[in-house]
Amino acid sequence: GESFSNFASKQILLPLGMDNATYHPNDSTALHFSKGYAGDANIEVPFPDIPQWPAGTLTAKVDGMANFIRMLLNNGQFEGKQILTESSVKRMETPESSIRAGAGIRYGYSKGIQGTFEKGNLFYGHSGRAGGFLSEFGYSRNLNLGYIILINNVDGGKAIKAIKSALLSSIYRPEIEPEKEISEIDITLQNEILGFYQPITSAPQLGEIAYFIYRLIDMPIIEEKDGHLYQSSILGDKLELLQAGNLLFKNAGEPMASSAFAQDEEGNWLWLTNDASYKQIPTWFGYTQFYMALICILIIAMGFISLIVWIPLRWLRRKRENIQLQLFPFLAISSLVGMIASILLFYNPEKMYSLGAVLFLIFGWLFLILSFLGLVKLLVIVSEKIKVNTWLKYHAFIITIACCISSLYLLYWDIIGLMLWNY
Repeated sequence: GESFSNFASKQILLPLGMDNATYHPNDSTALHFSKGYAGDANIEVPFPDIPQWPAGTLTAKVDGMANFIRMLLNNGQFEGKQILTESSVKRMETPESSIRAGAGIRYGYSKGIQGTFEKGNLFYGHSGRAGGFLSEFGYSRNLNLGYIILINNVDGGKAIKAIKSALLSSIYRPEIEPEKEISEIDITLQNEILGFYQPITSAPQLGEIAYFIYRLIDMPIIEEKDGHLYQSSILGDKLELLQAGNLLFKNAGEPMASSAFAQDEEGNWLWLTNDASYKQIPTWFGYTQFYMALICILIIAMGFISLIVWIPLRWLRRKRENIQLQLFPFLAISSLVGMIASILLFYNPEKMYSLGAVLFLIFGWLFLILSFLGLVKLLVIVSEKIKVNTWLKYHAFIITIACCISSLYLLYWDIIGLMLWNY
């Protein structure tokens, strides 16, 4: 029977001395706020007002946030008063519902709290980004310290990293337990978990909307050499996985297991990391997806450049017969460029029905329709045996097929037809 903002204020914010903290600023409180900016030129940005306000836009002073972190650092207690129960804080920090948590990983992203390692020490915290503001807080119970950084420029990510690095420059690296010997059971299972893996979730920093890209560029390979397991990539990077238990692994410098192998209900092997979860796939399938995506991108990019030049030249030389053969793929690629531009230039996640969201939806469907209109035009030419310059026909055919494959892929992952009305 009480609003969330009133409850949070009475039970948490006011007892922590965060008298000015609020989710709903009014004219009087807004007078004390910093202005938000963007870019190197510090262009002023309107104060954020996101529709999902409980998930963000808590405005507070740095000293008030310091009290909040002290409370979490002390298991819910602040200046002798228990603000949150110790069990509540523990649940906030502990992943519970994921397969990764069930496999024995004790840290990661849980209920609004993210576990990370800093110089081998476990830190809990979170970051924020809205309007012209960036923020980050973190705390380490074993070091008994915490930090809070607030910046009023949305593009101040490098500054946040530099400040954080300076703040944590004096912390020590704890002693790491020696690597455990691999048992016979582990060696038996080791052969099963080797191979190609593809993400089944997106990285937290990218969001689920970017999964359709992430699944093609982040396909790790688990391989064995001289009794040691390594994570490598198609691009050649390699990182050793140190065993921290049965099917539990950590990276060098980490104090505890950060990834695990487990089987799903169908018996497929999963690799569960702090950034994403992966599913084992046939090696040929992984390489096929990666190189097909790469080839399509290159064809579309080079095709767009060539068509920009070729179509006007044919028009000026009055060679306009069957110009639709190249016009359709050109317009299709232009629509794809329009999708990207509408997100980068016009999309505003803080507004309902922003121009970028509407353009993204329109250009997406145009990309699909124009790609297949180009394919239909090609099929008509072939079926009716219309004479066309051979180079022109194959050039249009290759670009059109790349567009059709790409548009079907975007349609399958709901990128075409996606309504970005806010988030």
